[in-house]
Amino acid sequence: MNLFENFFENYINEVGERRGIHSNVLNVYLLLALISLLDILVRGVFDQLILDYLYIFPIILAGFVSQKIGFIVSLLTTLMSFYVNPILRSYILNIDKYNRDIELWAVILVTSIYFLIALISNMLIKKNRAARQNQDRLKETLLKTTSSLSKALDSRDRYTGNHSSNVAQISFTIGKELGLSSKELYRLKRAAYLHDVGKIGISDIILNKEGSLSLAEYNLIKQHSEIGYQIIKDIPGLEKEARAVRYHHERWDGSGYPDGLAEKDIPLWARIISVADSIDAMISRRIYKEAKPIEEVIKELKLSANSQFDPEIVEVVLTTYNQGKLYLSS
Repeated sequence: MNLFENFFENYINEVGERRGIHSNVLNVYLLLALISLLDILVRGVFDQLILDYLYIFPIILAGFVSQKIGFIVSLLTTLMSFYVNPILRSYILNIDKYNRDIELWAVILVTSIYFLIALISNMLIKKNRAARQNQDRLKETLLKTTSSLSKALDSRDRYTGNHSSNVAQISFTIGKELGLSSKELYRLKRAAYLHDVGKIGISDIILNKEGSLSLAEYNLIKQHSEIGYQIIKDIPGLEKEARAVRYHHERWDGSGYPDGLAEKDIPLWARIISVADSIDAMISRRIYKEAKPIEEVIKELKLSANSQFDPEIVEVVLTTYNQGKLYLSS
């Protein structure tokens, strides 16, 4: 008995895994199939009419699983349902040959329709699943390529080599405290990691310039958020990440760029990344400045709430830092 149970359980899991069907679904279908077969036996032995149409379920199951053995099961189940059924059998045997042939063809036709519906459903499900898998693979490939470019960008400056990953980690911590879901946190971290990818299009001379930038140079730097947006906006599934990249230099008071958005018009992820980006910029040494002490960073965050930053996010950062959940080191 244990051997049969193990075989049956392994078969269910294997078919479900191969066909992408949850094992509980297969269990339900097979249970109905067994009930149908039991019904057939009851009809044949006791000449009773019960569970009239449950023979349909093993047919659908066979079509859905879509294997050679499935077709055989479908055929045998159908034949047994019609010919072992005493009422239907007597009805068919008592009509003339011409009408009997029509009845048999009707049986075959109806059975074929059931089977084909299940088979086509299975094919559509597999096609849809394959399309999603291809889209996911494409998205991951493009994302890895973009991430590699982002790492290459960070490596252009020995002072900012970990900037993208630092911003991603700080953003993740802020998002978690704000109550974002696991899926949102993953995507927020991904957006933060890519926030400066547009600097790929900015000259090293400008990025690594010591001293103040000219107005023309500053205007070129400001283009990096739009460049980053253009790089990733067409990657399927990264629409929100692209918006976060585009708007992470907007300011709460509307004085930021590229569009001068204000307050809640700025996407939440962009508001989070804006704070995280500024924090890492302040606590990190750059070619043109030294790192700021943590006390100055905290003071700057408080002063910039309601002007540069979302005050709620600043409050979350300060609370999280005081609770020891956010580690900031210059």
